[in-house]
Amino acid sequence: MASFKDVENADKLLIIGTTLATYSAFRLLKHALELKKPVMLLNVGPSRADGSPGVVKIDIASGSVIRDVARIVLGSRATGDPIVAEMLRSGINVPADGPG
Repeated sequence: MASFKDVENADKLLIIGTTLATYSAFRLLKHALELKKPVMLLNVGPSRADGSPGVVKIDIASGSVIRDVARIVLGSRATGDPIVAEMLRSGINVPADGPG
């Protein structure tokens, strides 16, 4: 599988914004740990990797991190392209009465 090869070719693994509830994502983390690769997880709240030796978890909202990275990578296009700019401005909006 290509994703396993990507993990094998990487020096380390950075996981952003997931609880790793699905096994398809969690198995990549397990593969990295089996290969003794450093793993960092950015996620708010509990995840399937909590307490796993070799995983450094930072409890942080990943949305702002991803937007900041996108702005850096995209440069002037982040503000010059109206569609990209709107995507970077938007986020998940939950109505006051909750999801539903």
